[in-house]
Amino acid sequence: LAKDSNFRQIGFFAEPHYFINEKNRVIAGYRYDNWNAKDYRGSLVSDTSGAKRNDSLNSGFIRYENDLSNSPTTIYAGFGYTERFPDYWEIISSHRTGTDNTKSAFLNTKPEKTTQLDFGFLSRLGSLNLSTSIFYNNIDDFIPIDYRSGYVGDMGYGSSRNINAYTYGAELDTNYKFDDNWRSSASLAYVRGYNETDHLALAQLPPLEGKLALNWDNKKWFGWGIVTGK
Repeated sequence: LAKDSNFRQIGFFAEPHYFINEKNRVIAGYRYDNWNAKDYRGSLVSDTSGAKRNDSLNSGFIRYENDLSNSPTTIYAGFGYTERFPDYWEIISSHRTGTDNTKSAFLNTKPEKTTQLDFGFLSRLGSLNLSTSIFYNNIDDFIPIDYRSGYVGDMGYGSSRNINAYTYGAELDTNYKFDDNWRSSASLAYVRGYNETDHLALAQLPPLEGKLALNWDNKKWFGWGIVTGK
């Protein structure tokens, strides 16, 4: 197979913890990533043949946690910001970007930028652990891939674009330890999203998803079963 592209990532992450007192703390994190990509495709299939791009991306979060008095429960509130470099399918497999398909996806598809607010709690009740959270994401330069008429790229490939969008939802997770070998877990997630640029629902988001799992582990062998529903 002919080599069509190369991606390289270098980064670092730091996470400090600050304890206000025995029951209150602040956790923060910062991540820096440098991405390099090169288009190795021939000039017959790519108008950016031999081109390179170099992007420096920044991400971070801060979260406040409080252990409730007289309760095995921790509540938290967080704020985060992330930048994501486009992947292979968005800038190599997709040839064009923009509603008129006149620009190369490789050089012109911008990184996604997500700002998130989330709130939730974690509770430990003997062998039962329970957690729940609600969240809201504002996404600038979200990258969908379109195959619709008017967005189709050259040679029948899709077209990646940058749009503005938001998502919101809630998650519930539980797990229960029966003994040293057996553990069960269950989760329920509800997510909705909206494409603000085209005034449409955000595609490929199952609004409701549930999962049940049973695990067995004797430290030598491990087995599990999972049932999911959407």
